[in-house]
Amino acid sequence: MLNLSHESAASTDRPPHTSQGGEHGRTSRAAGQPLPKLTRDLINENNAKHLAEHADPDKAETLEMFRANGAKASAIVRGLSDAELDRSGTVLADIPVMTVHQAIEGILINHVHEHLGSIRATTGAK
Repeated sequence: MLNLSHESAASTDRPPHTSQGGEHGRTSRAAGQPLPKLTRDLINENNAKHLAEHADPDKAETLEMFRANGAKASAIVRGLSDAELDRSGTVLADIPVMTVHQAIEGILINHVHEHLGSIRATTGAK
């Protein structure tokens, strides 16, 4: 997902969209409910708002947010049935339709993994 606030993440060393909630969208898609139209511009706007609200984040609060949201996402994923994982729909307006399974792999796993370099550089982790 190119341009999902990567520019602001690179300039601040924080990927805001990976830290925000979003379980409503994940559970709605798995339940077969339509999602609101989501665009890259809307994601960028939400990321900019989140960044403005948290311009000087506390490291402990940031880590707790990642842990809490990670636990929520893990619980949701673990609770999905095979039928729910196979449901498909539009996740982002300008990318192809994908299944819940593909969204989990592509967004919750791979996309977050893409940010590890900047996170490691920011924290000094290897």
